[in-house]
This record gives sequence, C-alpha cells and structure tokens, in this order.
Amino acid sequence: MAETLDGTVFRTAEGWCAFSWGPRGLRRFVLPRKSQWDAAEEIAPAAVLSPGTVPAPWDALVKDVTRYFQGEGPIDFSRFPVDLDGTSGFTRRVYEAMKKIPWGCVATYGELAASAGNRKAARAVGQACSRNPVALVIPCHRVVAACGLGGFGGRLDLKRRMLDIEGAGYRPREDAPRVDK
Repeated sequence: MAETLDGTVFRTAEGWCAFSWGPRGLRRFVLPRKSQWDAAEEIAPAAVLSPGTVPAPWDALVKDVTRYFQGEGPIDFSRFPVDLDGTSGFTRRVYEAMKKIPWGCVATYGELAASAGNRKAARAVGQACSRNPVALVIPCHRVVAACGLGGFGGRLDLKRRMLDIEGAGYRPREDAPRVDK
C-alpha cells in the first residue's frame, strides 16, 4: 500500500507554493505557480491536502517561505527534515553539498560535482538539480553554470529573482566561454 502524505498549498508574494510531507520529512516542494490549483496539482494525488492548520514544523516552513518571497532573510531552510528515500548515492551527495551553499552565494555545477566526489560529473549535477523534489529547501537555485545561470526548469526568471532576493550578485567567470553572444 502506498504511503499517504499530508500537504498544503499557500500564497506567497511570488505566487502559490505547495509542499507535502510524511513521517520522515519533507517529500515535495513546489515553487510558486500562478494558481493554487497549479500548485496543488504538483503534489496531488500523492498528498492529502490539509484544509486547516498545518502542524509543526511545517507551519514554520510556510512562514519562512512566505518571508523569503517577501524578500526577507537570510532564512535557513536546512532545519527542516527532508525525506530522500530512494535517492541514489551520488545524487544524495549532490543534495547534501547543495544544502551547504550559504545564503547569498552560488556554486557552479562543476564545483558541486567535485564536492560530491566526482569533479567530472557536472552534467550529472545538472540532472540532480532538475530532479530535486524539494527546491528552495535544497537550494538548487544557487547552482549555476560557469558561463551563465544554467537551467531551472524553464523558469530562469524565478531563479534570477531568488538569487536577487538572496543578494547573490552572480556573474559568470571572466574566463568562462560565453553562450549568450
């Protein structure tokens, strides 16, 4: 029988977010969407949405995410438990390394690959970022390409906004090949 997860949908200054959780921690986080229905669809049908009060510690996550998108910070999301059950060894190491990127800082895919134990696996880091089930809590928006922002599921405007909120002031390395010329 499949595990039933609890979930919630809430409004932020950037749009509607949602997340689901189980007994071992946060399972899925949805970055801002245009409508509550779009956000809810991302975590359903695996999660039963809580119509009332969200229990601790998840009520604090709602407050922190709301503050984050209002431009307040720094906010440390690492205190929230994350359930990475089923995540492979390398991907798990990438996520652990990502959680160590401080507020207002960025790391390149190559730097993160080296931190995770395989300096030649920058593309694999990009794949791990694209599959990150709890974006923001595991801050994949802080991972960039040496020559530009990199990817973000087609939402580079949101990635730029999140880096701006954190004051990351990202610029490509001067010696990096340019892809925008």
